Amino acid sequence: MWNQFIRFFLLFGVSFGVIAGIITYLITYSELVKHFAEKEYPRKLAIRSGLAAFVFFLIIGAILGLFVVKQ
Repeated sequence: MWNQFIRFFLLFGVSFGVIAGIITYLITYSELVKHFAEKEYPRKLAIRSGLAAFVFFLIIGAILGLFVVKQ
């Protein structure tokens, strides 16, 4: 049972979380760098947004994994 959950979580939660985090970082940074003269502040905000997207997809992957394993 838990073996299937781990597989599902690694496949969907982690892989999509990493992809979503990277894409969110790139999009956010490219948009914020246009509005700020210094590069450090947009980088911090983009990292925060990327981590939020990563955590969101990890949580969604875990929740979906629990529903798939129950059935």
